[in-house]
Amino acid sequence: MLENLIIKNNFITKKTADFINCFFRSKCILNPSGFLNYTFDLNDTKYLDDLESCIVKDLIKMIISSICFEIGLQKNKIILKHFLYQVLLEGQELGYHNDASSFSLDYSGYSALLYLNDNYEGGEILFYNKKYDDDSYIKIKPNSGDCIFFPGDSDHPHSVNKVKKGERSSLIIFFDIVGKQ
Repeated sequence: MLENLIIKNNFITKKTADFINCFFRSKCILNPSGFLNYTFDLNDTKYLDDLESCIVKDLIKMIISSICFEIGLQKNKIILKHFLYQVLLEGQELGYHNDASSFSLDYSGYSALLYLNDNYEGGEILFYNKKYDDDSYIKIKPNSGDCIFFPGDSDHPHSVNKVKKGERSSLIIFFDIVGKQ
């Protein structure tokens, strides 16, 4: 499992990450789970202003190109499933989960996490070898501008440690792979 984890350091510059973080932070709303986020509906672009639409589309293109290069897929084999900006506030964490549980258990896509800041304590992401109590995991605290992508299926569980100080901001992007079961 851990060999399927791809980390792209400096995927975007810190300056670009800061701009994106400031831009979307002002648009956040508190969701029912108590997290600040902003969900993009790219199928209904009338709600996206020109700047936002341009930023989102360019980021998606960059991430799709990188995923395709890394796993050897053609670009037309990956389609966007869901895209959101998320802020974890001090004291918040994300428990053990896999991204397939957000969609369906047969989800065969990829998840991409683009980190927009690193000026917080805690908030590391942990990737497990299938079992939460397994000692075989890796803990990562990416830098601002880093991107992590991995299969989002039920074989790739992960969690996020509690943010001890500050806020942790990231873009979370879910893709599906056409023709993969």
